[in-house]
Amino acid sequence: MENNLHAPNPAEAREALANIDTAQRAVRDTPWPTWIYPVNALLLGAMTLTFALGDDGFVLLLAAGAVLIAVNMLAGYRMGTPFTLPTSRAFLASVGAAIACVLAAFIVAELTAQPWPIVVLAIAAAASYLAGGTVELSVIKEHLDLSPSALSKQVAALVDAGYVKQERLGSDTRRVWLSMTRQGRKAYQGHVAALREIVNATMAPSLD
Repeated sequence: MENNLHAPNPAEAREALANIDTAQRAVRDTPWPTWIYPVNALLLGAMTLTFALGDDGFVLLLAAGAVLIAVNMLAGYRMGTPFTLPTSRAFLASVGAAIACVLAAFIVAELTAQPWPIVVLAIAAAASYLAGGTVELSVIKEHLDLSPSALSKQVAALVDAGYVKQERLGSDTRRVWLSMTRQGRKAYQGHVAALREIVNATMAPSLD
């Protein structure tokens, strides 16, 4: 039986790798569930306030930190991206500012027993994170330059092949969560490795 699969040339392999990088960035920039932004803001504010309690607040600080990590890991797993961060510089800057407020509260607590500076820092930490949460992030279809119908067709093909799992969560049936299956991850890694092999072969110095 004749094999009709097209073997990409080096130029096509480079373009495919570039498209993969674009798609990965789109996944990282996909907005997280809207509920997670106020939850994270409240947890960051709570972590900051624990420094006003002195030594008694250490256990609460650990508890709030553990909840913060668990909530974000859970949301990440539901989205299929548990260990990625958005690439938006504005959002990352707001997260950095919120963390800086938490660290500043630790320093302030060592310098004064007055609670009001820590309260101000707690409000600033929560506000900084919420400001970042309002940043408009790109969605997959915009990065891939696909219409909703074309994107749905591509997703359906991946689901039928067993590469992607599709879920509808909550009451909003328009919102679909996609995650890569083990079979899909293996196929994806093999595809990327093959493309890189083609590109690297053209860059290798000739031995003739």
